[in-house]
Amino acid sequence: MIIISIKRLMKHRYYNMKTAARLALCLLILASCSSKGGDAEPTPDGLAATNCFKAFDYRYENILTKADILKHTTIDEPSFEQEVSTIKGEYGSCTYTWESGRTRQMELLGQLITAPDPNMVGMKLLSFYTVGDLKKYNQQSIIDLFEIGYRALSAEEYQQMVANLEKEYAGNPEELATAKKLLEARMSSNYTAVDGLGDSAFWSWHDMWGIELAVLVGATKFVITTKVSTEPKASLDLAVAAAKEVMSKCDQKR
Repeated sequence: MIIISIKRLMKHRYYNMKTAARLALCLLILASCSSKGGDAEPTPDGLAATNCFKAFDYRYENILTKADILKHTTIDEPSFEQEVSTIKGEYGSCTYTWESGRTRQMELLGQLITAPDPNMVGMKLLSFYTVGDLKKYNQQSIIDLFEIGYRALSAEEYQQMVANLEKEYAGNPEELATAKKLLEARMSSNYTAVDGLGDSAFWSWHDMWGIELAVLVGATKFVITTKVSTEPKASLDLAVAAAKEVMSKCDQKR
């Protein structure tokens, strides 16, 4: 029972708390340099691929399958589990886990315990940019809009965002303080570009949760998560391979 509880804690904490914080952070940063207006028309960029991915109806388990993963790594079959989120749509996910033989130290209910550190591959956050997004967030291209959430921001951009936040939250010091904390977290986020994957891609590594790889292809964005080692390289290699499997579903083999 303790092992099951730990595994569930690991999954739900990663896919819910971390994802929610990340989404709130990105939306805050984008909104701080946005203009009003826009519509929900799809962008012409990669429209065929967008329509293809939409046809999957957010069935993440059909976009990134166990068979896809087996092309690039081995799986301990007796311990293999597939978890499909009960949430449907962009905020859904599909996660595959299996025993790794690794353990790690983690805090549970105020005590430091030794817990399993399973191998993991997952897909989440499939979304589609629209013409309205470009207008709303005052960006010139889909790539610009995607990358503002991941690339390093300049001091000038930071100062402009601070000024915009101070204007937006004028008269509300508590919300302004929260917004500034999120902005500081964004400035300290550490994502690295991946050359030659989709139209743009960035990854980050967390010792506990592993790789998060965000990929843009046309107007489609998705996130791959992996952990199969205590070091980033093996997990990143698998994440890139998984991303290519996803893109191949809609003939996007870049």
